[in-house]
Amino acid sequence: MPFSIFRNMPKPRQRVVEFSIKLVILLLLFASLYWQIVRKDDVGKVFDDILTMIGRNRNLILLVFSMMFVNWGIEAWKWWLLINRAEPLSYFRSYLAIFSGATLTLFTPNRIGEYGGRFIFLNNPLRLETLQATILGSIAQIWVTILAGLGGMAWWLSHSAGVSNELLPVLYAAVVGTVIVLTLLYFRLEVLGSLLGRVKYLQKYHDRWVKLIHFSTTELLQVLLLAALRYGVYLAQFLLLLYALEVGIEPWQGAALIATIFLFQSAIPSIAIFDLGIRGNLALFVFTGFVGTNELQQVVAAAFCLWLINLVIPAILGYAIISVTKLFRS
Repeated sequence: MPFSIFRNMPKPRQRVVEFSIKLVILLLLFASLYWQIVRKDDVGKVFDDILTMIGRNRNLILLVFSMMFVNWGIEAWKWWLLINRAEPLSYFRSYLAIFSGATLTLFTPNRIGEYGGRFIFLNNPLRLETLQATILGSIAQIWVTILAGLGGMAWWLSHSAGVSNELLPVLYAAVVGTVIVLTLLYFRLEVLGSLLGRVKYLQKYHDRWVKLIHFSTTELLQVLLLAALRYGVYLAQFLLLLYALEVGIEPWQGAALIATIFLFQSAIPSIAIFDLGIRGNLALFVFTGFVGTNELQQVVAAAFCLWLINLVIPAILGYAIISVTKLFRS
């Protein structure tokens, strides 16, 4: 938190405040993990499945684990491209910032903590350009999740909800139309800004939002492609975990169902540490009817393992980074 009020403190007081902040983060991290993992009675069976999976498919699990660093590396690249417009930052420091953000993300609503975690590496975190760059990166990731999720959900509905053959063309046409409209809106942020400016409570932010149009089409495309690449890595991790747990499903079917889960998950406000229950229930809901009853537990185990690898482990690594990072810089 490099705010001037803290920067101007005497050095001894700065050290006390910095230690207190790090201690609070550590306590929240441990409390969150304890509450969500240790106190859950039904987690034991899931852990048994994961341990069995590791024993049988160690190389595959190592691959999924290594993909976690690729996943967050792409996110760091995306943020680095955007944030350098506001403040020069090396890719290495951007990578460290991403992991720091993952720590605060774990116990803050709707992942808003990731901004605080990232901003400790910036000299001017509250500059409008800095906030806009970070927001745009999130918008691109949400856009990809929606676009891919709509396609997956269309397939899921057509094969699980008994949609008649007559309605299938309408369903797919609606999905294609929505994808086109959303894509055009992403590349025409001024239109989206004008629409938001008509909302009474958002009018005072209209001018700030419109400044996002200063990003060129090339920059917007780069960010969107990186978001898509990261999404692909995340989806591939889930799919590989399903295979490691010997869930019998075709790759394209699994991809469609996973995209549907990600879409539903993005629409549910939550705190990341409590995502475990949501992920498990969504996995059961979406996969029911596509895999055997005995395999549903393995699907839940795959969702749990993905949560551990992509959220919990980065959060722990992020705290290690925060603990050795000076929070108050001149």
